[in-house]
Amino acid sequence: MKLVSILPIAALAVAVPTWAQPPSDESINQYLQVTQFEKALDIQNDIALQQMSESVWKDALPSPKQGKNLKKRNQIIDIINEFEDKVKQRVFTPQLRQAELAAVKRALKQTYTQEEIDAQIQFASSSIGQKIVAKSPEFWEQSGRDLADLNARYYAAALAAELPNVMAKFQALQNPNNVISPKSTKNK
Repeated sequence: MKLVSILPIAALAVAVPTWAQPPSDESINQYLQVTQFEKALDIQNDIALQQMSESVWKDALPSPKQGKNLKKRNQIIDIINEFEDKVKQRVFTPQLRQAELAAVKRALKQTYTQEEIDAQIQFASSSIGQKIVAKSPEFWEQSGRDLADLNARYYAAALAAELPNVMAKFQALQNPNNVISPKSTKNK
């Protein structure tokens, strides 16, 4: 009698779906390999470095003109390129790559189940999946640059709109008799 009442529970335990399982390290590594994920990291890193460099150096670069200024501009570009190469050597180290991959693996484990990772691996290994994976670096580079440029323009516009207001508040603080409460610092 007890055996009969235990059978439904045992059947239920055996039938627990494996899809709820977190992905294994082996599956995650296979996913990263078949999707060529490190290429996407390289592209993102290059875009980030370029955006940071452009924001730092844009005012140092004279406008392109003929003659002497063109030569000076090219010399400045050479100096900036050398600087960027040295920064890359310091930043993009094997230690950073390990940390990036560890962060990605954590995110994959927290986001996807074993079944979902397996499905992505299966798709990426198919002929159409391989075509998409081959095009991914081009997509990431183009969309990354476009999005970075778009964000930079919107950010610059927002800064230009808000900076006069905040600078006025800072100037008001220079007067020892002025006290600005948090409520008065909010935009109206």
